[in-house]
Order: sequence, then structure tokens, then C-alpha cells
Amino acid sequence: MSYEQHQQQASRVPDRNSAPAIAAANASRVALSRSSGYCARYVRKALQSAGYKFTPNPSAYQYASRGTLAQAGFTKISNDMEPQVGDVVVYNRTSSRPHGHIQIFDGNDWVSDFRQNSISPYSGTYSYTTWRDSQYVDDASDRGIYLAMADK
Repeated sequence: MSYEQHQQQASRVPDRNSAPAIAAANASRVALSRSSGYCARYVRKALQSAGYKFTPNPSAYQYASRGTLAQAGFTKISNDMEPQVGDVVVYNRTSSRPHGHIQIFDGNDWVSDFRQNSISPYSGTYSYTTWRDSQYVDDASDRGIYLAMADK
């Protein structure tokens, strides 16, 4: 692959008629001013309204742990990647947050059942995974070597 072809692929981002952009716009449109505690429901509805097919999960963290996002066509990418429209972040569950959290990037903000001020809806540090529609993951470098090593 030539350098020019690689650059064109690397800059590939969802256009406004793509499934990731439709999901993000739908989530953004119905976001509340503060959390209702139903992030999984809101993000699920946004993803399904954009055409993603999967069986709903009762808890947010299960969209990553049960492979639901992977089955719907998403690929886990490095948390260090610059977010793009339609990226989904899933926070693991903890003893204080037994359902975890799920959110989608609308191009400006992270949105779940509400519009968030930053990538983390929590104070403190929590572990999470970032997912991108596989059609917009150009090569293994997006997934990062760290993720391949961390999964072993």
C-alpha cells in the first residue's frame, strides 16, 4: 500500500449518513440534562436505531464483557486513540457501580442517558474499553499492541 493510500485510509471517518454518526446523533438528540441511571437503555436504542443488530443486555458493562459490541460489528481499540463520531466507551462494573457505564461520542461530547462534561462520568479513575465500528478501523495499529498483549 502506498503512503498516500495509507493516509487516505487513516483519515477515514464516518460521514453523517453512516451508522456510527446516526447512532451518535440519535443519542445526542434524546440526552437528558442529568443522569437517569439508564445509560445502557439510551445507548442501546441509539445503536439499534442506526441499524446495529444485537441482543440487549441488562447492564452497561455487559456490552463489552459478553461480546455484544463485537458481535454488532465493533472492534476494541486503544483508549489512547482520538475519539471519533460513534465510538463507544464501556466502563467496567465496580462494587459501587454494579452496572458499569456505557456512552457514545457525538463528535463533541460523550453522551449516554445524559450529556457528559468529559469522557468519565465519575470522579476518580475507573477502567474502560473503547470500541469503534469495524468499518472505520483501518489496521491493527488502531487496536494497539498494548491491547493485544493485555488480552493474554
